[in-house]
Amino acid sequence: MRFFVCLFGLLAFQVQANWFSAEYAHGVTQEKVEVLAKAQREGAVLFIDTREPDEYAESHIPGAINIPLREINELNVSYMEGYGYVVPYCLKDFRGFETAKALRNKGLKNVVLMEPAGLNGWRSAGLPTEN
Repeated sequence: MRFFVCLFGLLAFQVQANWFSAEYAHGVTQEKVEVLAKAQREGAVLFIDTREPDEYAESHIPGAINIPLREINELNVSYMEGYGYVVPYCLKDFRGFETAKALRNKGLKNVVLMEPAGLNGWRSAGLPTEN
């Protein structure tokens, strides 16, 4: 029994360690929030808040648009190609990651995730939010 507990613990640690590795992210890269904030000031970033509308209304990155994860498959992404970065996010980035994968599958090559991850990562860098 002890063996299985240790094995489970090791596997859980490995999954957490690989959450944002290149192999796990399926080609979705990360960019530092400071780089994205600078690019946003230059108009080169489209932030997509993938949370539900009530969550978005509470707080979001300034200028972000709200497209819940469940609506991504119906989205025409052609207008997103003109941005340097398309950055889907949620609070911790599970929905952001899923959206990033979907956007990559639709052919977008400029999709990145934030480092540190999500709205929490943005806030931890002392960057502004709005409601």
